[in-house]
Amino acid sequence: MRSTEKRAVIRRVLQKLEQVDPTLAERLTLHKTGAYAVTGRGTHFGLAVQSGGVRDSSGKPASPESRGPRLAVQVTIDLGSDSLSEFERLRARKEEIQGLLGHPVSWLPNGDNLKAKRAIIRSWHNLTDETLDGDIEEWAARELTNFVAVFSQFGISG
Repeated sequence: MRSTEKRAVIRRVLQKLEQVDPTLAERLTLHKTGAYAVTGRGTHFGLAVQSGGVRDSSGKPASPESRGPRLAVQVTIDLGSDSLSEFERLRARKEEIQGLLGHPVSWLPNGDNLKAKRAIIRSWHNLTDETLDGDIEEWAARELTNFVAVFSQFGISG
């Protein structure tokens, strides 16, 4: 997927988010590449168009449908050496968090690669997913709003 296509997807999500939660939309900063937008540094919320295969917490490919371009909503914990302990604090409440979110999410203690010093908790859908209620941009705007509401209950303000 070309960077211009990624930028277009993220911009459409931001437009939807302005309708759903204008305050949250204002907090997001679009990265210069346009492939993602985040609420800040350290521990933060974000949206990203991704193209590599999704891996589970053991580093194995998650599923065949995880290949191809997808839109992700995530909490990134980027606190250097403290990232893993903050991640584990949240993962200890995984069932409760997923219950509040209404579905399971990916728990990646070492981010996208097994050597990262940041942790990620992510929800995603393939860009061509036809099982969604509404379009993918609507899903992402609702999901990001839901992430902020749920994770704020656990001390994550992003």
